[in-house]
Amino acid sequence: MPGKLSAKDIKDKLFDDNLDLSLCELEDVPVREIAIARRFSILDLSNNYLTTLPTNFATLAQIVKLDLSKNQLTELPENFGDLKQLRHLDLYGNQISRLPLSLGQLKKLKWLDLKENPLTPSVASIAGPCNNPKECQDCARNVVKYLANVAVTIEEEKLRRFTAAQGGTCYSLCQIFYQAVLLSIVIMLLAVLFVAVFPVYNYEKSEEFFTYVEKHFDFPLKGIRHEIIKLAKAFPVIMEDWINTAILYLKELYNRYFNHTGKLLPDGYKLV
Repeated sequence: MPGKLSAKDIKDKLFDDNLDLSLCELEDVPVREIAIARRFSILDLSNNYLTTLPTNFATLAQIVKLDLSKNQLTELPENFGDLKQLRHLDLYGNQISRLPLSLGQLKKLKWLDLKENPLTPSVASIAGPCNNPKECQDCARNVVKYLANVAVTIEEEKLRRFTAAQGGTCYSLCQIFYQAVLLSIVIMLLAVLFVAVFPVYNYEKSEEFFTYVEKHFDFPLKGIRHEIIKLAKAFPVIMEDWINTAILYLKELYNRYFNHTGKLLPDGYKLV
């Protein structure tokens, strides 16, 4: 039968600042009952049947030394990094493959044992063998630094993708603007061609039309006809320059926001 401990049982296992709950056949951590015994800074939960830790475990913020060895833990809670005072952490002999990124916030951690866990290759190579105190000290330093760097990488990738999404909105607006300008240019071109070419095909009809426009719309169409003809001749060059400028701008926009390869995240970690 799984071990059940009352608040009184837990108080009876408190010696000075050491709360020893090892070999109690625990399947769950009685966080509320443990929290009543406020005077401890060392917590031993080794040799139990724990598979997970509850999220409120991180409320035991006074813990300096924590022994979770020889359980069946598959993971640690994401808020595990809230145990800011933690200096010594023993996870030997569990089923942990991935460590929470918040563990990278444990700047005071000086000792970490991760051996006999099915760690991901990247974490295993960083952790090392943990066969002696020196290697456990190196493990603590290297793993904390590694996870802190992974957290930064993930935040940078999130920011890059957010920026790319914003760039996508900008790109859509640019396309709408481009199409509106292009439509305006086409309409203007047709108007210019009409004014410039119409008199060539039917001078009398064009004169009637131009006179009608000037009379009813007070627009000196005849007076600017020659300027429009000059503009029509120069229009292909103007259009070519404008299109080249637009293409360069769109290429720059694409390269800035879309033509990027996202950073590869270490195995076991992903954007959330």
